[in-house]
Amino acid sequence: MAEPNPLEFLIETNEMFIEAVAASSETTEGSSRLPVSSSPASTPIEATPLETIQAFVEATASGDLESMAVFMADDFTSHVLPAALGFPVKNKQEYLLHAVELGRIFAWLKVVNVRNPLDVVQAGDTVVLHVVGEGALADGTPYSDEYVIISRCEGGRVCSIKEFMDSEKIRSVLQAAV
Repeated sequence: MAEPNPLEFLIETNEMFIEAVAASSETTEGSSRLPVSSSPASTPIEATPLETIQAFVEATASGDLESMAVFMADDFTSHVLPAALGFPVKNKQEYLLHAVELGRIFAWLKVVNVRNPLDVVQAGDTVVLHVVGEGALADGTPYSDEYVIISRCEGGRVCSIKEFMDSEKIRSVLQAAV
């Protein structure tokens, strides 16, 4: 008997959950009201692109799939760069599944300075953050890395992110996880 694929199981069991979260977070046309904390149950308020990406990064680092889904546009895309790492572009569902996989690799992960980044550049709906992540791998090995995240947000949702990270560090983490 073949061993079940955990990603296929996740897709089957969470499609309705993700759709329900997305439906519950839909806004009326022209509205950009979303929770600013990483909890979708918090009171909705107007969210700037900076507030939106900060809440999304916090939800992503903590593995909070429900909050991640709330902050993601339906046509969300994610690019992990540099391209030499060979990561494919991910859509919303693929990114959520990727977050589950990261939960298997990391015991814990936190972006320690997302509310006070090393650098931030904003122009219209685009925000660039320079942040530091710290955590531990599943085997207890300490982890730290720097990230530059380029995001585009519209209507209180993250439409796209491009994440630049230390190529050698992420390669070694992923090789150790195999």
